[in-house]
Amino acid sequence: MTQANNKDVNIPGAVSKHSTWYVAQLRPGGFARAQLNLRRQGVETFMPLDGHARAQKGRPKPGLKPLFPGYIFLHTNPQRISFQAINCTYGISRLVMRDRVTAQTVPQALISDLWQRCDVEGRLLPPPAFKPGEAVRIVAGPFSQFVATVESLSAPERLRLLFEMMGQAVRVEVAGSDLERLA
Repeated sequence: MTQANNKDVNIPGAVSKHSTWYVAQLRPGGFARAQLNLRRQGVETFMPLDGHARAQKGRPKPGLKPLFPGYIFLHTNPQRISFQAINCTYGISRLVMRDRVTAQTVPQALISDLWQRCDVEGRLLPPPAFKPGEAVRIVAGPFSQFVATVESLSAPERLRLLFEMMGQAVRVEVAGSDLERLA
């Protein structure tokens, strides 16, 4: 997997005006095979991975999962390799197309943002820590979708929040992974 470390490595395609980013759908279990065969054809690949635990049968299951399951980003020059060659690559189901002859491009800004949020192995880096006074939305648990203010940091990975419910101030303690920042 071609990856970068935040600001130290150049993002592929950032300066190339002839190459473009595309997205392809993978065959089930075809990532490693597709990556190897695309690399042999001179196509760079990028698949950001999420290391957060996911629930499976009601229990958290740790491990790396693709951020966009079943898809891989490709960086290539369309004059150098045909879309048909990509579609015929082992591990690739199909290139995502805008219409019958035009492949859907992925904006360079999106790839750059994803690239900078990943470590050298392609895992998404955790977001910066929450700060007291910051507005957040609770995304999991009994208070899901409530907007709250971070009051303080309690135990590791836990925050004490303050929000209003039925006209009263309510304090709760929530895991940082159950929160999202408000823009």
